[in-house]
Amino acid sequence: MIRYIPVMITSVQTKRSELQTYDVTVPTADGQSVAYVVPIMVPMAWEELIQDWVLTPDAEAMIEDTKARHMGLLTPTGIKQLRENLGLTQAQLSELLKIGEKTWTRWESGRQRPSQSLNLLLRGLQTGVITPYALRQLGQPQIDWTQAVTVAAETEPLSLALPLVSAEHLGSAEEMPMAA
Repeated sequence: MIRYIPVMITSVQTKRSELQTYDVTVPTADGQSVAYVVPIMVPMAWEELIQDWVLTPDAEAMIEDTKARHMGLLTPTGIKQLRENLGLTQAQLSELLKIGEKTWTRWESGRQRPSQSLNLLLRGLQTGVITPYALRQLGQPQIDWTQAVTVAAETEPLSLALPLVSAEHLGSAEEMPMAA
């Protein structure tokens, strides 16, 4: 009878890594072409399987931050700091901006970026030009009083005339109080 003895084979693989130059392409405002290229130093790891250098997760984050900065967008770290500085939770800030809570989470984690128009709003909050109070007020239902007056004028005639009062309704001069 042959007995099999399990043997654990371990190999010690040392990952080679080094800093290398990576060209970050910054898109134009419309996203259709490259505005310019920014060379940065990023950590790369040697991948034995494909026999080539690959980007590390830190390198990917550095590339995204560089791209965002050059596009004038807040970085994920800046977005999180903004929320913390305002003293709001992700849910509160999402409600304030009328976006989904998961959207804010993706912005903070760097999995997604806010649009340039929302970035302007975030920059306004960051600099204090726009306050959370002002956004709350703007988020409330608004009554268009010009429409209300127009509708009322169409349904009933608008009369600015004061009703006439006859002398007998006023009483005599003796009964009227005198101004002090």
